[in-house]
Amino acid sequence: MLHFLFPSLCLHCEERSPNLVCKNCATFFELIDPLTRCPFCFTENEGRHACPECREKKRWRLRCASALDFTPPVQTVVGKMQGGQMPYLAKTAAAFMVMQMERLGWDEPDLFIPIPHHFLFPSTHLAKYLNGKVSTCLRRGIDQFYLKRGAQIEGKTVVLIDHVMKRGTVLQDAAEALREGFPKKIYALTYARALY
Repeated sequence: MLHFLFPSLCLHCEERSPNLVCKNCATFFELIDPLTRCPFCFTENEGRHACPECREKKRWRLRCASALDFTPPVQTVVGKMQGGQMPYLAKTAAAFMVMQMERLGWDEPDLFIPIPHHFLFPSTHLAKYLNGKVSTCLRRGIDQFYLKRGAQIEGKTVVLIDHVMKRGTVLQDAAEALREGFPKKIYALTYARALY
């Protein structure tokens, strides 16, 4: 009786679906093949090599990756997490991120560090569901990031976490601030990569 009054609908297209997304929208939730992306900015590339822009700007110090492309159904999920309507979607999003980290073959992280945004952004929720130690050692000023005093990241492998990577400059700036704490390695991982 309840299904007649309140049918289950796909989060994106609002077609009837017993799952969060219908079969058509589910096809957009496919992990990005890292071999087809630049390892430093994760734009489409011939794989395993820096893209022309990363070579020109000499971006060798931070490896970035995303789990999914920012297709319309993925945008809808991010919007629902970001707006605070459905923060529990971060658990599912984090599962995609874990699978992508395994495919990337990165070193085992000691810490996950969410990019600081105002409280409605899901990066903290994503980091919490990645089954590791979360550190909020990063602060955001008006136009730059700061490492909090007493941050214990020296010699550790850290992964910056955010919900969407657009051009990668936010992740690059955050990584630059983290370098003051002398971590062993810094990676950056996002749930989605915006398409340009």
